[in-house]
Amino acid sequence: YDDVYGLSNPKSKACFIVLWLYSIEPPLYFFLNEACRLRNKAVVPLLGPFASTVAAILNGQAEKARPDTIMMGVKQ
Repeated sequence: YDDVYGLSNPKSKACFIVLWLYSIEPPLYFFLNEACRLRNKAVVPLLGPFASTVAAILNGQAEKARPDTIMMGVKQ
């Protein structure tokens, strides 16, 4: 819940660096994607914290707090 480094703030330094690392598609992105697809538990100690951080940003309050978030549709 820290304004400067918290993952729940979409403008925090932590969100910027984690999403930047994920978006530039280094080998880190490739290994995370492959581990998720193959359910490779051997890489959890290495990639688990990064995957958890990305999930916390995308599924948590940071994504919901963004002004450009796409709103979910409503069933009628």
